[in-house]
Amino acid sequence: MKRIIATAVAMLLCAALLLTGCQSAGETADFPVSVEGVVLETQPQRIVSLSPVLSAALMELNGLDVLAGVSDYCHDKVPETGEIPAMGSAQTPDVQAIIDSGADTVLSVSAMSAGNISALEAAGIRLIILPQPTSLAELAVLYTQVGTVLKGASTGTERGDNLSQNLTDRLAFLSGKIGEDNTASYLYLPDLSGAAATGDTLESEVLGKLGLQNTASELSGYALSDEQLAGMDPDWLICDDGITAEALAASRYASLPAVQEGRVLYVDGAPFELCSSRMADTALAVAEGLFGTELFTVSGAADPS
Repeated sequence: MKRIIATAVAMLLCAALLLTGCQSAGETADFPVSVEGVVLETQPQRIVSLSPVLSAALMELNGLDVLAGVSDYCHDKVPETGEIPAMGSAQTPDVQAIIDSGADTVLSVSAMSAGNISALEAAGIRLIILPQPTSLAELAVLYTQVGTVLKGASTGTERGDNLSQNLTDRLAFLSGKIGEDNTASYLYLPDLSGAAATGDTLESEVLGKLGLQNTASELSGYALSDEQLAGMDPDWLICDDGITAEALAASRYASLPAVQEGRVLYVDGAPFELCSSRMADTALAVAEGLFGTELFTVSGAADPS
């Protein structure tokens, strides 16, 4: 009987060792990991985001619970961060507030001064600067990087990949419903400052996935001169919903046939500004506004959001 008990105990010890080994393997598969040249030995516990774009990405990747602070611009642009303390910006960070928050990691899309970097390093805080995306491919990379910061090389990468794939799938769904027979040209205005979505912008790429033709596709840098505008006649003028009809009527765009004939569509442009996967929501609003809602609910098919 003693031999049987001893054998059973030995088997339980072996099983425990195996389980411990599997758990350790799972942990080491995620950390340490390197992101933009910064090595994360362990999973960050408290993060400060000094960019609305990064705060939006953290939110979409279910990372708001580790946010110890955000930039001064985040509360307005990412309302979900409203209860999280504001700590300046990359250019003018409140370094002492960041240190006092207990943060171990700061994320930014902009460089910081050498003095501020030194102060953070002296407090044992890592600074990771992530490039702001200007294309869907770069957005996919950003999601992978932010996911990796949150959850490590394996778990985090999978989470980021899933988010970018969801955006890809939703845009593909809309494209398939619209088909080649439905098309239109457009000009997209984020505001009335003189800027327009040119061919090198996320707005142009996303709306291009719907088969729409950007009349500013040959231009770049959101720049649109009066002379260039005079030669345009888009089927639709698509505007950020922060633009009012009254302001549009008093702007340089008032002479466009699309404005005079009421072919103006107002949509939530915040996802474009935030480089957010919610751009698919804006794309759906554009598609429904141009082609009707029925096209996207036929046969019970629904947007795979």
